[in-house]
Amino acid sequence: MLPLGLILTACAGSQPEGGGETSFACAAGGGFSVSYNRDGSLALLEVPSRRYSLALRPSDGARIYSDGIVVLRIQDGAASAIGAAGGPYRDCRASG
Repeated sequence: MLPLGLILTACAGSQPEGGGETSFACAAGGGFSVSYNRDGSLALLEVPSRRYSLALRPSDGARIYSDGIVVLRIQDGAASAIGAAGGPYRDCRASG
């Protein structure tokens, strides 16, 4: 596992290029945040009780990150996190 300092960067925004951090609020309540490494190949998914380091997976259109159990999908401003503690998190939108 990589040290947190290698995974995160300080830029804000919803796109992984150049790093960033985005909070998502879900329609059914709850939410999560996502931080990216500089090239967008890794995402750190933070839910209220856990953190997951997820690798970018090949995909058509959506950005999909996974560790083999947890799957984070981001497309057109919407996101879902399936398999994460407290989830599933569906119908989530960037909240700030």
